[in-house]
Amino acid sequence: MTMLKHLIIDHSIVIQKLLDLGVPKVLVRWLCSFLVERQQRVKFSEYLSDWLTLNKGIPQGSYLGPLIFLILINDLTAGCLLHKFVDDTNLTEIIPKDGSSKISSIINDVISWSCKNLMNINWSKMKDVAIVTKGAKSSFDALSFSNNIVEQVHSFKLA
Repeated sequence: MTMLKHLIIDHSIVIQKLLDLGVPKVLVRWLCSFLVERQQRVKFSEYLSDWLTLNKGIPQGSYLGPLIFLILINDLTAGCLLHKFVDDTNLTEIIPKDGSSKISSIINDVISWSCKNLMNINWSKMKDVAIVTKGAKSSFDALSFSNNIVEQVHSFKLA
C-alpha cells in the first residue's frame, strides 16, 4: 500500500528527531541555520521571481533534502513488512494459513504516526492488493478509514 504524502515538513519535528537520535547539537544547529529563515526564488529563462522566506519544508534540489526526509520517517514502524521509498510507504502483510488480517489495525497505527508527524495520507494513491496461493480465499473486505475507501486492485505499479 502506498500511503504517505508530505505537504510541508515542520522543522521542529525534524530537529527533535535529530536530537533523539543523538546527533551532536553543533550539527543540529548547523542544520537549523540551513532550514530556518531560508530564502529562495525561481529563475525561468531571464526572469526572476521575488525572494520568498521559507519557515517550513525543505529546499527542493538540495543534497540534504532526502536525508532530512529519511530522518523524518525513520521512526515509522508497522506490525508488518514496511518498505519506504522517498515519500511513498508500502505495507506488506503475510497472513498465515487459517490466520486473519491485522492490516486495519496496522494502518490505523500508521495514520496515528502520520498525524503526530504532521504528514498526510494520500488516499488516492492507496491500493489494496491480495496475492494468494492457489485455493486460498481471494476476496477480502474493503478497507475503509475516515470515509476513505481503499481501492482493491489485482495489480499495481510502484512509482
